[in-house]
Amino acid sequence: MSQEWAPAAREVAATLLDLVQTRLDLAATEIELSRLRLAQRGLCLLAGLFFAGLGLVFAAALLVLVSSESNRPLVLALLSGICLAAAAALAWRWHRLSAHTAPMLQATLEELRKDRDGLIASIWP
Repeated sequence: MSQEWAPAAREVAATLLDLVQTRLDLAATEIELSRLRLAQRGLCLLAGLFFAGLGLVFAAALLVLVSSESNRPLVLALLSGICLAAAAALAWRWHRLSAHTAPMLQATLEELRKDRDGLIASIWP
């Protein structure tokens, strides 16, 4: 009787190994895509921050230079307030974006759940 089950057991084991290999390939692909997206976002963020900071410095210098001597402290105070308000708004936005990010390997975990449910359903109909 054990001879009758051996080919079937080998076939089931091979199928399960193929299933695990496919899921691991999917996980590796998701990790690679996440890494590339993160690197791309990081580079864009750094470049954007650099040029925005440079632009703000030149704009502030221009405003201070064109304002009259008596208004320069007021202009500097307003520019500082605007920059601090913008920094606070961006920090709040960054926090919201970080809080609503999908968990890593979400598609892989969902496929593994489907596989598990399918195997359970096929064993115990």
